[in-house]
Amino acid sequence: MFKYSKESVLGLNDKEILNLIRKVGNESENTLPIRIANGEDDTKNIIRTYLDSNDQEIKVLVTAHKIKSGTLILASDVKQEQEIKNLNLQAQTIINAVALSTMVIDYIGEIVACNNYFADLVEIDYKDIIGTKIQELNDITNFSAMEANDMFNINNFRDDVNDCVITTPRGNKKHIQLTTSVITNIYDEKIGLLTVVKDISKMKEEQLKLINQEKLALLGQMGASIVHETRNFLTTIK
Repeated sequence: MFKYSKESVLGLNDKEILNLIRKVGNESENTLPIRIANGEDDTKNIIRTYLDSNDQEIKVLVTAHKIKSGTLILASDVKQEQEIKNLNLQAQTIINAVALSTMVIDYIGEIVACNNYFADLVEIDYKDIIGTKIQELNDITNFSAMEANDMFNINNFRDDVNDCVITTPRGNKKHIQLTTSVITNIYDEKIGLLTVVKDISKMKEEQLKLINQEKLALLGQMGASIVHETRNFLTTIK
């Protein structure tokens, strides 16, 4: 992780390690072994920034535990911890609790999580959705939006709302609304896209009925106006 050999680290004490793996900021802060020895409680899930052997900053999640012979320190790269593939279990737990059709795709366009509401909406088995590329799902559902490929390209990930039409494998045509939210990591890099899908078919039907009613009303008014003008014309002739 820090790009040092094991041999260059073995045998060093905590201060010597910090001279090798330099911390960015909080230089006056006691080392974790000292904090453990002092009985401090805030030694778990600490995020710190260090420099690796190439002087590149790396954010590290650190947890320290007191053990019989000293201190056990566990460290992991925050960026890797926040990769969608490592977060999909947490993401799945969260979206399962959401009463809306929801899916999560990663930066290469693979669906890594979705809930049963989403599976029911597109009428495809849940197990057949997970791991599928979003473009494959678009092809299966005859996704109507011309910008579909662009919408789900990581370079175009953005918070947005789009309406489109799909046709499920069972032949059911549905008007849907996609609300997308970008997922970023601690470096503010785009790592995925959260998409909430709403079936707006009934709303579209009601809108169409209203439009047709307005058209009929307008035709009625035009017809009445024509009859009235015709009567006036005939009266003038007499």
